[in-house]
Amino acid sequence: MMKNISKWIVLIISWFTLSPLMVYLGGRWKIGNKYVRMVGMLLSPLFLALYLLLFTIVCFEDDRSYFQNRGRIERITEVRIPKFKVIEYHEGQRGFNGDFNDWFVFEFKATPPHELFDEIDKLIKTGNTSWHKEGNEYIFDKTWGNGLPAPKGEHENEDRMFSITITRGEKQGTIRHGMW
Repeated sequence: MMKNISKWIVLIISWFTLSPLMVYLGGRWKIGNKYVRMVGMLLSPLFLALYLLLFTIVCFEDDRSYFQNRGRIERITEVRIPKFKVIEYHEGQRGFNGDFNDWFVFEFKATPPHELFDEIDKLIKTGNTSWHKEGNEYIFDKTWGNGLPAPKGEHENEDRMFSITITRGEKQGTIRHGMW
């Protein structure tokens, strides 16, 4: 009788600390059936903490590279963007609800061709774009979600903001992005 009680105590302690050990020892000592031990392991404090950690990681996944994808930028801005690399990343504060506002400086592999800026000028003339021009700076600024329409390929239920600034004759530009 005392031996059985000590086995149960060991199983309970292992359930709190290292639940796979509880499954192993319960099987070896033939205490409870396999399915009860597996459910016990899945509901153990160790695994519940692991589930919470995984849930937190998924909910607050790193969004830093979302707008470093050239294809995504081209789809949103409706302009072919030359190849670039990120040279400086600035992470803004994160809100408790996932809001953030980051920005990064990027550098084109070569100075963007004049055709790129001519294409943007044509879009600006149509009046049906989020591009605008200030001197030699070309700025695309778009916010969507919460009732504002999303660009093609993006979801309206994601409250996002995106802005890209490029300057005629310069290799560097900036991208600001975030969730609001």
